[in-house]
Amino acid sequence: NRCIAETYTPGSTFKTVSGMAALEAGVVTPNNQVRICRGHQEIGGFVWYCYMRYTGHGALDFARGMATSCNLYFFQNAVETGIDTISETARRIGLGEYPGLDISGEAAGIRPSREVKRQLNAKPEDKTWFIADTCQTSIGQFYNSYTMMQMARGVTGLATNYLVTPHFIKEVVSPDGTILVPEKIEREPIGFKEQSMSMLRTAMISLSKNMSTRTGKLLHDFPVSVACKTGTAESFNEKMEPISNSVFVCFAPADDPEIVIAHAISDGAYGEYSSDISYRILCEYFGIQPTHERMGPYDDYRGR
Repeated sequence: NRCIAETYTPGSTFKTVSGMAALEAGVVTPNNQVRICRGHQEIGGFVWYCYMRYTGHGALDFARGMATSCNLYFFQNAVETGIDTISETARRIGLGEYPGLDISGEAAGIRPSREVKRQLNAKPEDKTWFIADTCQTSIGQFYNSYTMMQMARGVTGLATNYLVTPHFIKEVVSPDGTILVPEKIEREPIGFKEQSMSMLRTAMISLSKNMSTRTGKLLHDFPVSVACKTGTAESFNEKMEPISNSVFVCFAPADDPEIVIAHAISDGAYGEYSSDISYRILCEYFGIQPTHERMGPYDDYRGR
């Protein structure tokens, strides 16, 4: 069951988590959120490159950093935030924890931390946590590995400020209408600051309005406001050949969430293209007729 038992590197979808950590730590505030991307930057003894390596993005605020998915923006915030706060924020929304499902087979995943690195490495010199590790963690690489159920649960936490226990059955009703097993809603308040919630929501909405991406082209005119994040995660297949997984998370309506989606395509195209999947699901859920064409042969189910 890939939904609950297969773990995936989240890639840039994890920037929602490291971003929330920076907001909660006060590293990013309404009055202190602009970082400069020059295309490359030395951090922790390494020179890191943005995908706009020759020109850079220039000055970015939090929303623009999320919409462009600029790695250098999140590296700078992560170094100030620190791995301990990032890891704790991920724990608060259930990442690296068992979701407590009512069916068997769930996986716990791996959440990066100093202790995890000590446990997973035998050599003493490999047990030390470095600034470079924090950078990699902040963009969803390194030891990040979660099921899509965990990602959906985590995004629910970011969307609603509650940690919810997922259930596969709403209720059980007998033929005569008697409720045999009532609906059970289990949720715990997380306690994120309202300012953090608002800034993250605005940043995730900004991606759905970014017309330079496939995601923005699909969702900019959607009748319901959508908060989302794409991810392209480096991974390996069963032959240990390098591949990229396409990951996407979203929730809608952005200001009063009813539905949360998280999905991954193994060895898929860049993360933004998997937004077509969520777009079709959102159309179905809200009863909206799709107005955008499909992705050609990659998304053509007709006759299959």
